[in-house]
Amino acid sequence: MMNYEEFKEKFTEDLKTNLEAKGHAIESIDIIPNEKLNQGANDAITVRLENSFAGTSGNLTNLFGAYEQTNDYDFIKDKIALEAVNAEKNASMLDKIPHKKMEDIAIVYRVVLGQMDDGQATVLITNEMLEGSALEA
Repeated sequence: MMNYEEFKEKFTEDLKTNLEAKGHAIESIDIIPNEKLNQGANDAITVRLENSFAGTSGNLTNLFGAYEQTNDYDFIKDKIALEAVNAEKNASMLDKIPHKKMEDIAIVYRVVLGQMDDGQATVLITNEMLEGSALEA
């Protein structure tokens, strides 16, 4: 399981990859310490698209808290979603994640952490996450 620093790096990379795959040009992705009244401190992840003067942000600290619970099957069993991906284009990544191949498609598994303004926040289930967890069974 990743620590918070690893999670921040991986989440940022995955977010960038997913947005670019959907045709969005990224101006910046920043993680900024944030403090809110009655809520305390957290890290906000902010995304700004090219040619845009405004961005969208989400609470990365809360997303990490949800990620920490992804090895708890009782917590995630109702949050698992399947995603169909191109097996050939994702061949190197499929070595690191549980999947089921069907012809030229691979089915991978994600944990849906929550809904954001422009989509869902998800974490791809990896072999590393499954090692030593109750999810293997």
